[in-house]
Amino acid sequence: MYCSSCQQKFIQIDEKVDNIWGFNPYTFKTYRCMKNSFREYYKNITKTFTSDNDSTFYSVYNDQGYTYTQWYSYVISKNNYKYRELKRQTLWLFQVLYDYKFFKKLIALGKRDDPLHTTLHHFLKYLDNISLCQNCMLKLLTENDLNLDTEDSEGISGNDYLMRKMLSDEDLKTTREITRQYKTEEETLYSHHIFKDDSFIKCEICNKFVDIYKDIIKNKSKMLDLSDLIKRIIKKRQDCIDIYKKYDNCNNSTDRHIYAVNVYKSVI
Repeated sequence: MYCSSCQQKFIQIDEKVDNIWGFNPYTFKTYRCMKNSFREYYKNITKTFTSDNDSTFYSVYNDQGYTYTQWYSYVISKNNYKYRELKRQTLWLFQVLYDYKFFKKLIALGKRDDPLHTTLHHFLKYLDNISLCQNCMLKLLTENDLNLDTEDSEGISGNDYLMRKMLSDEDLKTTREITRQYKTEEETLYSHHIFKDDSFIKCEICNKFVDIYKDIIKNKSKMLDLSDLIKRIIKKRQDCIDIYKKYDNCNNSTDRHIYAVNVYKSVI
């Protein structure tokens, strides 16, 4: 059994793909390996081109109508557990692409159904919170000719998307501290011998839980002795929910906490 992050490493690439979508960044453990592999991949694909125009390599949409960089920027935007272990490699990917002349053209491409919706718009539209990785991504995009004031076809600029996500300085500081506290208590919870039971499935590669909440629900009868610790976790997560609810565009963060709280409540 593999977690969703590690599953990405086993995606079978269609060898007939002759464009950027055939490159899977999640098979590389180091930046150097990814950089060298992409150089070879790009060289092998573009050597068959009849001119110096490589737009057919990068200007390609997937089935959902997104460009390559829009698709992968989503991984950095979202705060989903399943993407947590992929963010570093995804940032490497953008840093690798940065060295190629087509990069600025690629990130400036819009969606198939919205030619003004660039990678910057997409990244900020789905952004859950801002930390080091997200700041690096934002800097990389804005330093490559994408402007936070430019509007997409819906009349929404990057700044509009960004401001909708922002908590006040006080609330941001508070939620970060609360998060640190409940994460520490969750580490204590998951270190209990119950979670070493085979009924809590771990990834064969990284040894992280594959779906911890699903397994908690299945094994809640075994966890009654942990109710005091779980109550403290619930309280702190609920505190975060109360803060997020003050903001109209924090639904993703709120929904994640509510789901976790409901799972923990099912135990006690």
